[in-house]
Amino acid sequence: MQIMPYVAESIAQELGIEWSGDRTLFNPYLNIRIGIYYLSRLILDFKDVRIALTAYNYGPTYVKGLIERKESIPPTTTTNF
Repeated sequence: MQIMPYVAESIAQELGIEWSGDRTLFNPYLNIRIGIYYLSRLILDFKDVRIALTAYNYGPTYVKGLIERKESIPPTTTTNF
């Protein structure tokens, strides 16, 4: 999964995963575990899968700002659910 190293490092600490720098993300098991955990947190935070996927792509701070300003949220690249 594509996840920024600084986000992955924070999540790895939450999950008790030893962080060995960016190379940790090249371990498929750890990459998917961290990415799925992060996405599940976004789904819980936004209570909407589409918005959570947009936050995964654009960053949750950016998406929260759009919501606060009542601006339109860009579509995700996935269109079928």
